[in-house]
Amino acid sequence: MNLSEGKSGQQAIISMTCVAMVTTGLFSFYSGELYPLGNSTYVSFPVGAIIAGLVFLLAVAAIKSCNAHNLMDMFEFSIGKFLARIISAILIVYCITCAILPLNRFLNIMYNSFFINSNYFSIALFIIPVLAYFSLLGLEPICRTARALVWFLLAMHFFSLISEVGELDVYHIAPIMGDGLENTALVSLKASGLFLPALLFILWNPKSVHGLKFAKRAGYFSVPITAIVCGLTFLALAMMFTYIDLTNLYTPLYRYSMVRALENLILRMDKIMSFIWIMAVLLASSYYMYASSNIYAKMFKQNDSRPASIGLSIIMLYIAISSHLTLTIVKQVLDLLRNYSFLILSVPIIIVSGIAIVRASIINRRQQNEVGVG
Repeated sequence: MNLSEGKSGQQAIISMTCVAMVTTGLFSFYSGELYPLGNSTYVSFPVGAIIAGLVFLLAVAAIKSCNAHNLMDMFEFSIGKFLARIISAILIVYCITCAILPLNRFLNIMYNSFFINSNYFSIALFIIPVLAYFSLLGLEPICRTARALVWFLLAMHFFSLISEVGELDVYHIAPIMGDGLENTALVSLKASGLFLPALLFILWNPKSVHGLKFAKRAGYFSVPITAIVCGLTFLALAMMFTYIDLTNLYTPLYRYSMVRALENLILRMDKIMSFIWIMAVLLASSYYMYASSNIYAKMFKQNDSRPASIGLSIIMLYIAISSHLTLTIVKQVLDLLRNYSFLILSVPIIIVSGIAIVRASIINRRQQNEVGVG
């Protein structure tokens, strides 16, 4: 599609950002990494969302200070075109990472629980072209779809949590904050780095969301909603399972919906919720795929991001299949990107934004002194 496509409404972009951030938070981490000594995820993930929101606001302030049109212009003003492309490439890598991590989780669930006699490649080949098709349609159709489904997704998610409330026990949370402050802080930083790409893409093309003012407002709403949803979800998991049990569960939310099997002719919660979560993952992955292709096209001054979308969909298909075939290099790269997301993505954004603010203030002072002397 042409990069000068139509605009998305504020409710639509908030809906899409929330779906992307919540999906990334709930399905991107392995349980064995989150609960080594205890459970503090109900604190660390909301804090991670807040940290990502603070980095987002710093980037907004930097764009305003240097009168840039978007994030790319701010990068170029701060560190020059060459380094700006490197930071943009890192953002592309993390958009792809945020798309593939939850997608891998549900491809494995479908392979092991729904299509047991099917080939994994066939399932991936059925799902990933759907993401490519959505990304080819553009940002507006993706966001409108998210707006149409977000209340249904949230309602069903919380219904799933509430339906098992009789099985929750407070003592399962013990030891409270058993991970300790250090590990809680580390998980928060890891989560913040994966929350950030969904927010930063709003700033990549503020015109598509009616300007920087509305882009900033979208962040204001998306961050607290994400923090609340993730916090309540991880709190419910903490009250359902001990941290030792959680360590051995591949997808705790799927197991949560099966604790008390509500089976009759109409209702089976684990199957229903799998369908709901897959819808959310498809939406989020489509958004990230579109974001990565859009960033790539603007980096290289292309007017159409569709070739990039097709190429990236092929890359995602390869990554999904490679990670399933236990190719250690692919898994190690994904683990590296997830575990060091704050250092690789967030820290450069903070540094570049800080440089832009300082440089803009110096330029403004010079101009004021020149006017005063004149």
